[in-house]
Amino acid sequence: MNSAALVYNAVSFLILPFITLAIWIRYGSSARSRPGLHDRMGYLTRELKELTHGREVIWIHAVSVGETMAAKPLLTALRAARPEAVLLLSQGTETGREVALTADADAVFYLPLDLLWVVNRALRRACPTLLATIDTELWPNLFWRARACGAKVAVVNGRISEGAFAVIQRWRVTWVYRWCLSNASRLLMQSEADAERIRTLGGQNPEVLGNLKADEAFPQVTAQDLAGWQTLLGLESDQPVLLAGSTGPGEEAILLEAFAAIRASHPTARLVLVPRAIDRAAEIATLVHEAGHTPVLRSQLPADSERSRAEQAIVIVDTIGELATLYAVADVCFVGRSLVKLGGSNVLQAAAQGKPVLTGPYVSNMRDSVALLMNAGAARKVTDAESLAAATMAWFGDPQLARTIGARGRTTLEASQGAVARYVDALVELLDANPK
Repeated sequence: MNSAALVYNAVSFLILPFITLAIWIRYGSSARSRPGLHDRMGYLTRELKELTHGREVIWIHAVSVGETMAAKPLLTALRAARPEAVLLLSQGTETGREVALTADADAVFYLPLDLLWVVNRALRRACPTLLATIDTELWPNLFWRARACGAKVAVVNGRISEGAFAVIQRWRVTWVYRWCLSNASRLLMQSEADAERIRTLGGQNPEVLGNLKADEAFPQVTAQDLAGWQTLLGLESDQPVLLAGSTGPGEEAILLEAFAAIRASHPTARLVLVPRAIDRAAEIATLVHEAGHTPVLRSQLPADSERSRAEQAIVIVDTIGELATLYAVADVCFVGRSLVKLGGSNVLQAAAQGKPVLTGPYVSNMRDSVALLMNAGAARKVTDAESLAAATMAWFGDPQLARTIGARGRTTLEASQGAVARYVDALVELLDANPK
């Protein structure tokens, strides 16, 4: 065990009481989370061990919904490239797991905690030939022990945000990342900026292959589909719609303030709120009430569809997996977690539906996707309720301009696709290479 591994695991042992308390709080209070406890402690199923025994095993880790959506076309392509391999998919969140269950994977489970004995237990069951983590998922013990077990380790769609990079340097923990990254066989990054940051953290020979999220299997929404969604949500086809997707705490109040100004100019305008965390729906409904509007929950539809239409309600989407499709009902899309310091969300889903995109200034997690659309003139940054209202009203007031901008975004997105093939080629090459 080298010095970095020794220090990292000594610190992990010292904070174990706090980890235990956090586990007790989470799993003791949430029936929804409890089924994943065995996975997180490394007790993967015996069926999984039987499935992987003696076979090539590719373990993909995607922490939450966005990463799992990006992983889905990668898994499909890996299935075609390595039809005999076992494909495993792990997540870190309940919402990510719900999406993962629709992916082309042979087994789905929660990522074990990065404690040495837990990781070793999980690896004995999973027996990966290749471990590939999506985006920013860098787990020192998992990487170290996977390599020690003979697995090849890759970072896929790798990203190091400006904020994360600054925190790592401020806390002087570069040594942890240097050790972690020393166990990776390939570092496959989204952009040159990401490659440079991971190189500074100690990563060797990073490669830039583009953004998997541009290759997401975006839903195709027909005119008939659109009419069905409008009826379900209680929207009239001639009502301009602002849809705010993946909103975070603090943003709904800003959106409601902006919507008041929009309604003064466009009295038939409608607002659809799609929070990133659906368990915030009740909290958001209270804010909507306090702003003088009628809230209707997506889970209450179609029973409340007529009430939504008659009262011009604000619809709060408290269901999972519909956002990429719902962007199609909008005339203008705001993509959230960007007016507050949460790093932004996937703007490409809105662009895929041919919609003009608004985003806040805090987009460190999505800077390349935002830059792609901004440079094409398909997105605009807003900073507060006033600028959000002004931009929305400008596009509501000129529907042809809005359609032109949306089409520009879709065309730009389509031109940037192809990353899945590059990542699959790199992973297949790694699988076929001699042991590192």
